[in-house]
Amino acid sequence: MKVYPDAENVIWSESGIFHIAQFELNEFSKKVWFDNNAKWIMSVTDLETTDELPSNVYTVFMFTQYSQWNVLNVYWIQFPSQQEQYIVKVNQDNSSESFYIFFEPGGKVINTLNISNQDIPITPSLFGIN
Repeated sequence: MKVYPDAENVIWSESGIFHIAQFELNEFSKKVWFDNNAKWIMSVTDLETTDELPSNVYTVFMFTQYSQWNVLNVYWIQFPSQQEQYIVKVNQDNSSESFYIFFEPGGKVINTLNISNQDIPITPSLFGIN
């Protein structure tokens, strides 16, 4: 795989028009989406905790209204032709309220998405890529 030449034990699947490679790299789980022409579309690295965020993203997150919520997961999203993003998935104690909080690498909050009572996976369509 040209995008990740060190990837081993790659498991391939399909979802709609996308081909997805899933593997471990540097102890992180990674999913990589390609189109039908093998063009790289997007990568998602499961960072798991806020400890893995860049310091400026972590600092901004700690000043958001969600900093006291439960962090369910943290993702690093990479694209071939647009800025990378970080997503922190949170939910509130004793509640079904859950959100994705999107950050740019400099730490600015780009968006928040209410995902309460919904299963919204992190796929290219979440970023308007169909």
